[in-house]
Amino acid sequence: MSVRCGLLLVLLLVLAGCDRPASERLAEARGAMADTAYPDALSASEAGLAAPGLDEATRWGLEVVRLEALARSGRGAEARDLLLELAGRHPERFPPAQYAATAVQLEKAGDGPAAIEVLDLGMKQHPGDPMISQLIAAQQTGAVGSAELEMLRTLGYVE
Repeated sequence: MSVRCGLLLVLLLVLAGCDRPASERLAEARGAMADTAYPDALSASEAGLAAPGLDEATRWGLEVVRLEALARSGRGAEARDLLLELAGRHPERFPPAQYAATAVQLEKAGDGPAAIEVLDLGMKQHPGDPMISQLIAAQQTGAVGSAELEMLRTLGYVE
């Protein structure tokens, strides 16, 4: 009988750990971001999005951490797709600065083509924005003979 009680106790402890509130997962994800532990931040944000009792403010915080963790990890296609999804649902929450920040994070992570794609999305959403225009111009200057230059040509920023 003690083995059975022991197994029941272990099961209860595991289940208790799985039911952590989304707000705790958000704090965990933000802490991991601060420690530059991007895979941990991504895991915590995804667990938080699946947690019970998720309110809209916490959901948004988790989504933003998830986007930043993907971008800083150099996972450009996933970051771009998530940005498109979030901006589609909440365009008012995606000012030019968010597109710029995501692009810079991708660039620093070594995914220049994805950074350009994000800037292009930002330019389409916020035509003529000076911040995004400056970042595109900087990409043109630093992209000579690279995949980034080809991407800029494809998107029509360079002839």
